[in-house]
Amino acid sequence: MTTHFTTPSDAVPLRVLLVCLSMVIGGCATTETGQRQIYIPPPNSGVTTQPENGLAPFAPQALPQAAPAQPLMIYPRSIEDTKSSSAVLALYQQAQQARNVGKLDTAGGTLQRALRLDPRNAFLWNAMASLHLQQQQPDQVEGEASKSNSLAGGNPYLETSNWHLIAAARQAQGNTVGALQAQAQAEQAVQGQSAGP
Repeated sequence: MTTHFTTPSDAVPLRVLLVCLSMVIGGCATTETGQRQIYIPPPNSGVTTQPENGLAPFAPQALPQAAPAQPLMIYPRSIEDTKSSSAVLALYQQAQQARNVGKLDTAGGTLQRALRLDPRNAFLWNAMASLHLQQQQPDQVEGEASKSNSLAGGNPYLETSNWHLIAAARQAQGNTVGALQAQAQAEQAVQGQSAGP
């Protein structure tokens, strides 16, 4: 059995390989902030940055910082999920009870009282629009549902309901094209629901 010893001439390719490997690894180094550094030779170093083809040299630029992530909005799905006062919630519940037993005029009066207490409550305007649709008063529905949308603050649950009410009101008035447009708006609001939490 013959034993081979490594001579200094055999070690040269190994040294070259190690030097090249360290240069490759060093070229991929990042700064403490995690950004890559690009070596740009000093102006009088003898290293040319002008390519032979006459094109302008590549000028490294800093990458734009990513915008901070926007927090996900959690929208209330019902008036009970809002910060409505106990008086407004009690009136809303009374109106719903009256509506459930067919006392639609009583329900309307109770909702109007609640709206006097909290006129910027989008859920109350939605309930009023829904009640007027049930009372077959489509001429009032669109204005109330639109008012609710303007106060909804982008709440996709409310906007979907409001656009469905507007579509039904327009259809009841014989405005089929307007009903289809409102239905398309409802579909867009539904997509907002799926994008949310």
